[in-house]
Parts: sequence; C-alpha cells; structure tokens
Amino acid sequence: MSQSYVTTNVQVGDSVGLPEPVRDLAERLRLRACETTGAAQRELESGQRDELFLLSTLGFANESERIAKDLRTLLTAYAHAVASERPSLQEVASWQRVTPGNLRRRYAPTHVEAIRSLLSDRVSFDLVEIAFASVDDEMLREASDQSRHDYGIRSDIRQACTAFVDETAEVLHGKGWRERTFVESRFDPNPLRGYSGVSALSMGSDKALAQLSPNLIDHALARLGPEHAHYVEFERHAVEQAGVNLSEQR
Repeated sequence: MSQSYVTTNVQVGDSVGLPEPVRDLAERLRLRACETTGAAQRELESGQRDELFLLSTLGFANESERIAKDLRTLLTAYAHAVASERPSLQEVASWQRVTPGNLRRRYAPTHVEAIRSLLSDRVSFDLVEIAFASVDDEMLREASDQSRHDYGIRSDIRQACTAFVDETAEVLHGKGWRERTFVESRFDPNPLRGYSGVSALSMGSDKALAQLSPNLIDHALARLGPEHAHYVEFERHAVEQAGVNLSEQR
C-alpha cells in the first residue's frame, strides 16, 4: 500500500516550526504550482494540437519547474542557512534525495539575503523576486502592514510604467495594438509578441522594479510623487547591499 511518507523513529516536523512569512510564501508557491497544473489541464482538454500546443506545453514545463525550484530553494536555504533552530538536515536532505553535504549547493547567498529580508521589518519585494523568479508582488502583499503599503506604491509605479509603454506603442503601432498582438496562452513568456520592446520588457508583477529599464522607471517617477522615488531608492539599496549585479538582472 502506498503512503505519502513513511514515519521514522523520530517524529518529523515537531521540533521546529517555520516562521510565518516563510510558511506563507511556501504555501503561496505551492498553491501557484497547483493553479499552473490546473491551467495546463484545461488547455489540454481543449483539444488543441497545433504548434501553439507544442509551445504551450514547453511553457508549462518551464513554469512548473521554476515554481518547484523556488519552493525547494526557499525551504532548503531557510533550513540550512537561516534558521536559528535547525530542523534535521538529514531529513531535509533525504526528502530531496540528496546527501546533507549537497544542501549548500541548492541555494546561493542571494537566496539567504532574500529570506532574511522576508523576516525583517520591511521586506524588499525586489530582492525576494530576484532571488525567487516565480514570486510576484501579490504573494508578498500580506506579509505586514508595511508590505501592504509598499504593494500600493509598487502598483502605482507599475501602472505608470505601463501607461508610458502604451503611449509609446500607440505612436509606433496605432491604437488597439495590444489586442492585435496578445497571445492567448498563459504560458507564453512574451504575450505581446507584436511589439518586441514590450515583449522584452515583461511588464508582469513578478519582475522586480530593479530589473526594469532605469529610463522607464524615471519616466514613471516623473508622473508620481517623492514617496515613490524614495521607495525605488530603498529597493535599489536593498538589492545592491545583497550583492546583486543589477546590470545582469535587466
């Protein structure tokens, strides 16, 4: 008879609990993985078997792998490098089918700094999103009252960026350019393929503000107030302090 796991002579999971911010993000990533699988199933049941089916299947495989890797890295880095009271590293490793010595190869210093930010008084959305590529603003929104406030500021900046891109694209391609270029599958990484500038930009909320063009951010900030500019500086400083090379992130 199959079992989801086999108990040992040690009661797994009783001695160490995850901090709420880490547990919450892990739950959201796990839920996102389930939603991704559901979307893929609906596309499969639609009966489409053309080239888009091939490309969408590749997109689904990539997105699923990205989420799963982020989830594994988040929990491994926390358990191995951040937790003040470590869980059994033997168990952490065995559930991943690796040796305890290989755990350190499953995360980088950026992941550790991102988790520490997640546990701090003010979360750097950018740092967490750079470290964990499938995390978006919505996943971090409820981390604290400060995070809810920062989420609103980020939304303002993203909307200002989108407005500027829309205005530019309308000049180049005419009104209605989005409707003419949008790709239906949620697994397409560049859903606005008719305009390469937008495709490369990736306006989704899972892309850190620090990864966007500084010129675009400057145009957005010109439409907003000083609080938004101060927030962008906070994020840039947090990312730079973590040793992230911003030029490699764009």
